[in-house]
Amino acid sequence: MNPPIRNLDLHMLECFDMLMREKNVSRAAERLGLSQSSTSETLGRLRDRLGDPLLVRSREGMAPTPRAEELLPGVRAAIEQLRSLLASEQEFDPLKARQRFNFCASDYAQWLVLPELGKRLQVRAPGMGIDVMVVNILRVEQALEDGELDLALAFYPSPPPALRCMPLVQDGYSAVVRSGHPALGQALDAASFAQLQHVRVAPSG
Repeated sequence: MNPPIRNLDLHMLECFDMLMREKNVSRAAERLGLSQSSTSETLGRLRDRLGDPLLVRSREGMAPTPRAEELLPGVRAAIEQLRSLLASEQEFDPLKARQRFNFCASDYAQWLVLPELGKRLQVRAPGMGIDVMVVNILRVEQALEDGELDLALAFYPSPPPALRCMPLVQDGYSAVVRSGHPALGQALDAASFAQLQHVRVAPSG
């Protein structure tokens, strides 16, 4: 029989969630903005109150126990419900906000958006911060679902219904050729363009 769950608060649930993401106490503590000792202490309390080791040492770091894997979906759902409840009771004031948000964006999107975004944050939300990583379009959906990302700036032609999306900017493509290239000055159709030699750039590998 599982022991009764008692005295679990939002902080402990968030700590459990981050430990499950990072599989490492030091990295989890850094992302939570806590000390390593505080995070280790919270993990100890979670183990005691849930009656399970939750995370055990392995060659790759810390591995979740079956009980931890079983608890994780419910814990994440509870965190979201609590956050929504608390957010609905408080009016958001960007001047007082102290959150950090995780973005991913292509190098072009970063160049296009981040300078202006940085200026606006300094004026309208000086206590907020953003961490930006290069987009991996193959993982965007899962990273957003898992809470690793708060926002993705990317070309996403067929987003799944679970993602809330909005167009940010419309742009086109240009062909770049060497000086004196035979195609200069011509109106190329698709067939002619396809016959040319190309340098292919694949940011996602």
